[in-house]
Amino acid sequence: MFREFVSLCVGFYAGAYFQDKYKLMDLSTLLAQRIPDSDATLSSPYLIFINSRALNVSHEEILGSTISSFFTKSGEIATASLLLAARQPLSRYTDYLDPLVRRSMGKHQLYGFDFADELVKNPLERCEETLTLSINRLINDLELLSEERKLLLVIDDLSYVKDLGVSPRKLISRLLNSSIHYLLIGYHNNNDGITDDYLFHLLHRRADFFLDVSPLDTGYSNTIDGKLTISTPNNEMSSSGETQLDYFKIFAEGRTIRCYTQGASNLVR
Repeated sequence: MFREFVSLCVGFYAGAYFQDKYKLMDLSTLLAQRIPDSDATLSSPYLIFINSRALNVSHEEILGSTISSFFTKSGEIATASLLLAARQPLSRYTDYLDPLVRRSMGKHQLYGFDFADELVKNPLERCEETLTLSINRLINDLELLSEERKLLLVIDDLSYVKDLGVSPRKLISRLLNSSIHYLLIGYHNNNDGITDDYLFHLLHRRADFFLDVSPLDTGYSNTIDGKLTISTPNNEMSSSGETQLDYFKIFAEGRTIRCYTQGASNLVR
């Protein structure tokens, strides 16, 4: 009995020590602290760009955590979000986000558009026209709420949009000239390095808040899924004039993405 009690005590203090030493934080909380409030005087939306490269950790969970952070940081302000699902079925995201929306008792509204569902309903030769018209109509409807709610528009993976018959350049041009407050653009990049793709570089240069998620290089532990680099290229410069970078190690715990501060663990440093 005494031995079991000692074991429990050791486990408790070890867990507390682990939390303190390794400074764990979930990604949603981290982003709610880091992403600034959108300035209503800005002429274009605040652009959050997520680049995911060949990871075990899920692109979708990272995207969901970022949307959740938008709900958190809004405080008492009502929000409306439109999610354009190109890479995954819309249900892949709503299964995670719907409970958050329901608990808000109407403060947060979430609308969705599933590219695949729309493609099934329409002849192949009319896909581009139909998708473009549907998306523009949804964007127009969302903009009507800009006076009463903080607006977020999400594209889960822009690299898939072109394959589904929509011009990414026209879509981004439309969004950057909208009255939406925040844009969250995901981009799934399978290359090991920075791609030469024009669209990637366009978004990277325009981004106000950039998350680059890539595999961990050490191979010490399969419990650590990847590394996260956060930068704010258009807002935050170091004294040398270069963009400031913050580094984290991340791992998936169910649908939650946990973050280590950089250099916190000797095992994965």
